[in-house]
Amino acid sequence: MATATQDTTKAPATARTKEQILALLAEGSVDSALFDELKKLNEGEAKKKAEKKGTVTKLVAEMEKYGITFVDLKEAGAQVSDIDKLFDANTIKLAAGAGATRATRKTAPAGEAKTREGNIQHGGALYSWTRNLEDAAKTPLFEAFKAGKSVKAFFVKPEDKAAAARLVARLEREASVDGKAYTYSEANMKELGLTRENLKAAEDARKKAEDAKAAKAKAAK
Repeated sequence: MATATQDTTKAPATARTKEQILALLAEGSVDSALFDELKKLNEGEAKKKAEKKGTVTKLVAEMEKYGITFVDLKEAGAQVSDIDKLFDANTIKLAAGAGATRATRKTAPAGEAKTREGNIQHGGALYSWTRNLEDAAKTPLFEAFKAGKSVKAFFVKPEDKAAAARLVARLEREASVDGKAYTYSEANMKELGLTRENLKAAEDARKKAEDAKAAKAKAAK
C-alpha cells in the first residue's frame, strides 16, 4: 500500500520569504510555484528600489529648489535615516525656513541677526511678525486660521510651545475684528501641544509687558 507523502513546496498559508524559497530550491525542489514566488519577490524588490530612487531624485530636486541641506532637514525634525519619512512637503518647508534662518545668522551684521530671524514662514520665505506681518504671509495665514485650518506649517518653530502660544493668541486677537471672534480649535492646539491655559498665560505676559512699558514711558516724562 502506497504511503502518502507531504508536499513541502505547497504554498503555505502565509507568504514565504525569499530565504525560505531559496532554501527549498537548494534542497533540490523543482516545483514551478517556487520559481513563480521567487520571481514575484524579485519584481517587488526591483519596484521598491525604483520607487526609492525616484523619491531620492525628487528630494534632491526639492532641496536644490529651496537651497537646503540634510542638516536643515534634520533640524526640521526629519528622520534622515528613513528616506520615505524624510520626503514630506511640510518637512521641506520647515527645512527651508531653518536654512534661511542659518543663512541670515551668517550674513547679518552684529546686533541685527535676532531682529532678522523670522517666526513665520510661507512659500520657502521667512517673515518676522513683530509689529506688522507682510501681506505675502499674512493673507494666507489669516485665511487658513479663519477657515479653521491648522497653521502649524506657518510657524518656523512649532515645537517651541511658548512661541506657538504667543502666535496663536495673537492670531485670535487680531483676527477677531468687527464683532466676530475666532478661536483656534482644540484639535489644532493639540497638534501644537497647547492648551487654553497656555494661550491665557501668553496673553497675560503680553499685557504685563505692555503695562510695564507704558509705566516706564510715563515715568520718563
